[in-house]
Amino acid sequence: MRLNAPMLRGFFEAVLWGTLAGVAFPAIFLVIAILGSFPFSGDARSAIGIVIMMIIIPLVLVFLSAVAVGIPVTLILKRWKLESETTYLWAGALTGFLVPGIILATVEQNIDVFFRAVPAGILGALSGTITGRTWWRSYRCEMNETGGLN
Repeated sequence: MRLNAPMLRGFFEAVLWGTLAGVAFPAIFLVIAILGSFPFSGDARSAIGIVIMMIIIPLVLVFLSAVAVGIPVTLILKRWKLESETTYLWAGALTGFLVPGIILATVEQNIDVFFRAVPAGILGALSGTITGRTWWRSYRCEMNETGGLN
């Protein structure tokens, strides 16, 4: 598989939309909490910092997961001729669900804490599903338009 502009564009679109999907739900609650505490009893810069970190941390996790898992999965599926939208949806959902638990278990050095990450895993599964779907759709559509993929 050669790296090309449509593939890169599809990759970054997938990472962006996957990140936004995983961040949207918690962001809504954060906005409600901030607006509910109006007038601000805290520092506005702190709220802005929280919002920025709420986007940057998932963006990094989605990007690294897409590189470490998504690209190898794409290569395997392509080689075995198993590529389909459904396959990418499931691969993304499974990866997104597992990554938060694996990170927590690694940091805590205790496999039992894996299950504490289930709520984050659910958001991760949503993020991974959207990442996989966007990757399939954007990459395939652009490649079909340029004639680079059958």
